[in-house]
Amino acid sequence: MRQLPKVTAVVPVHNRREETVAFLDSLGFVTYPNLEIIVVDDGSTDGTAEALADRFPAVAVVKGDGNLWWSGGVNLGVTEALGQGTDFVLIINNDTIVEPGFLEPLVETALARPRCIVTSKIYDYDDRNFVSSFGGKVDWLLGEIRDVTSRRDREDFSTLRECDWVNGSSTLIPVAIFREIGLFDREDCPLYHGDTEFCLRARRHGYRLFA
Repeated sequence: MRQLPKVTAVVPVHNRREETVAFLDSLGFVTYPNLEIIVVDDGSTDGTAEALADRFPAVAVVKGDGNLWWSGGVNLGVTEALGQGTDFVLIINNDTIVEPGFLEPLVETALARPRCIVTSKIYDYDDRNFVSSFGGKVDWLLGEIRDVTSRRDREDFSTLRECDWVNGSSTLIPVAIFREIGLFDREDCPLYHGDTEFCLRARRHGYRLFA
């Protein structure tokens, strides 16, 4: 059997221990067999470190000083993943719950379309009738950056579509892109729009974005 590409999930966290535990519990049921996990614990003070060590000893943990924010935390995790050797980095937030088979379609889409970034369909955490993100659009005329969303799936969200940018909540990125364009912009986009800026930079280098 052909070896499946290695995927390394990078999860930036700062406190929110219970959300992190629930997320990692769901990730434990993922059916994709070649997945590793790196949690970047950026100075949590709520017992997150102890919970990770006790309940998820197989998960790699990288420590931050509490000043990384989202982009800095992701960058630290990506750097660690690149050093360990991986094919794809899955940028994913700890306030999500994943379905067991969510990763296979992302990998299949990425393999079928070289030089692409692909994201998941994201439902609202509390309302599965609301698709809170399915890629994003940029309206340069109005200066607006927005997610494609829908209440009760009024649109067809089963069809692959190309986007202007994709949400960093659950996004698969080939490692080659980091070597080509660099990491996320920690200086200008430490918390918000780090994913947007990265995607726009990737598109300028010929990458396509899909949801």
